[in-house]
Amino acid sequence: MKPLFAIDLTENKKNQEQNGEEFLVQAPSSLLAGKLESANDSVQETIQRSRLPLALQILRILCGYFAALLVAILVCVVVQVGWAAAYARSAWAFWCAGGCALVWIVLLAAGKKREREALLDGDAEDRLSVLSSSVESIYAELGVPETAKEVDVLLFRYRVKKGEPRPLPRNALNPVQYAIRAPKTYVEDDCLVLTWLEGKYAFPRSAMKAIRTVRRRIAFAGWCKDLPPTDKSFKPFLSGIDRDGYVRCKWYHVLEIEANGETWGLYFPNYELSVIEELTGLKAEEDVLRGAAR
Repeated sequence: MKPLFAIDLTENKKNQEQNGEEFLVQAPSSLLAGKLESANDSVQETIQRSRLPLALQILRILCGYFAALLVAILVCVVVQVGWAAAYARSAWAFWCAGGCALVWIVLLAAGKKREREALLDGDAEDRLSVLSSSVESIYAELGVPETAKEVDVLLFRYRVKKGEPRPLPRNALNPVQYAIRAPKTYVEDDCLVLTWLEGKYAFPRSAMKAIRTVRRRIAFAGWCKDLPPTDKSFKPFLSGIDRDGYVRCKWYHVLEIEANGETWGLYFPNYELSVIEELTGLKAEEDVLRGAAR
């Protein structure tokens, strides 16, 4: 099975092209795409202005880390020998911890002030308005109806091993295997349509064969819903946030599509099942996909 919107690194580890470009039926005009890029660059410039210089950001992080470390050590020493003895032995550590904490607080306050000033600037509001207008123009050009739903899909990079797509393993350079995006999703001309700002993808519903259930826990980066992943409505599907800040999902599904002489898979998290079933007319099958991405 070939995962849709995933990136295959089996033969080319520098590949950046996602699977499924064969299903692209309409791209935004160069005029609107250019306006969106310009508006996005303008907003990114505002965001950069709202942040402290990189050197100060690094200094703030280091001071916060060392202050917390020294405080933890000093608390242990004070508990063992008492305040007076601890200070007599390591006065420098107390002053160093206080100095680091003070620098951290000052830089934190300065960063917050800079953010407020940048975001309250009338120019920033205008730039955000232009970006929002550009996004709406592209969706209008691509014919996205107001009834379209934002449905999360899973994206990942993978290599094929023993005929199966395997997401890159988690490590320092790849801290999470999956990410999510939420295309505008709807049915048009008996096709399931997924539309991003990059373009409109259409998949004939007649080519859809099954929704497979993969009973495997995964973690993914990003969150697109209005309610947080910790909301009680997601409790049956998610198991919270892991220590690295990624969403833990109890299982996921794959919509199986046969087209262009190949079998394709649209991967999506468990909480989107009811929407996908409604849009495709299929019901999920409870067998585990042995050939699914792990």
